[in-house]
Amino acid sequence: PTAQVEDLRQIKNNSIGFGAGYQKYRGYGKLRGTYGVLASYYLERYTTEYTWGNQMTPSNTNPTSTNWYGAGSNPGERNLTESFYGNTTVGLGLIGGVEYFILPKICLGGEFGLYYNYTWYGQQSYTYEVVQQGVVQEYDQAVDPKESYSSLNTRVYDAANTGGRIYLLFHF
Repeated sequence: PTAQVEDLRQIKNNSIGFGAGYQKYRGYGKLRGTYGVLASYYLERYTTEYTWGNQMTPSNTNPTSTNWYGAGSNPGERNLTESFYGNTTVGLGLIGGVEYFILPKICLGGEFGLYYNYTWYGQQSYTYEVVQQGVVQEYDQAVDPKESYSSLNTRVYDAANTGGRIYLLFHF
């Protein structure tokens, strides 16, 4: 009666993003403008795997389980894996700004970007176990269909950081 088991949840998250751009500078004296283009790519994937300490059996159809955000909340049904084939975003952007040289090798600048992003989401699914007719069964279930959208904004990858910035730059 004092034996204890452990439920485990392992989350694997992979994301990568990169971009390339071209920027030009024009101006005279202490003031110069800057403009350019940017192309970007972002990919995210994640999976969650569950290992349950109390096994589901025909005689124990509702074993005591940890409830991780609904993963063990349905009586007689528990998640084994959750897969989200993530989102993929490609984007194109325009940037522009101005720099003012306060000293010969030090400038104060401001820059703003406008980005068009196209994002598509992969299929989300999960595998769960349940006892049916006295046998433990595993099923795959698709949750959310694939979808896509586009946006025009000041953020790269639809992230929380804005495309505008103020900076102090040292030239060596």
